[in-house]
Amino acid sequence: MVALCANHTGVEERCLKAYGNAKASGDALCAAVKAATGHDMPIHGVTAANAAIGFTSSTYSFNLPPKGSKAENEALAQNFTDLLCAHKGFKPCVSFGQDNDLVYCTVPATSTQGAIAAADKAKQEVGGV
Repeated sequence: MVALCANHTGVEERCLKAYGNAKASGDALCAAVKAATGHDMPIHGVTAANAAIGFTSSTYSFNLPPKGSKAENEALAQNFTDLLCAHKGFKPCVSFGQDNDLVYCTVPATSTQGAIAAADKAKQEVGGV
């Protein structure tokens, strides 16, 4: 318990900063998709009401607007993730327990992280993306 408490210093501030970064990047992402495609792309994550009471997770998910066939959409999602990960602040995987300022990106349908059943991956798809 002592080790956990000693390492807890600054966690709330880091979480609040990470939430702010996630909110800003999500808003920018939605605006860019709208401008490029004319489609709305909702972000699924912490609501403003939850953030107001102190729940400030920096995790969010989204589905890109579908482009064509399932294969085309899967390629679009992977290409999008690859483009995000070209930025030095992004990392192409999901990772836990890291204390850094990287953003972790993955495409759940093609992720090798964890044991995600095919049926669960299919539930995550909207229009194949």
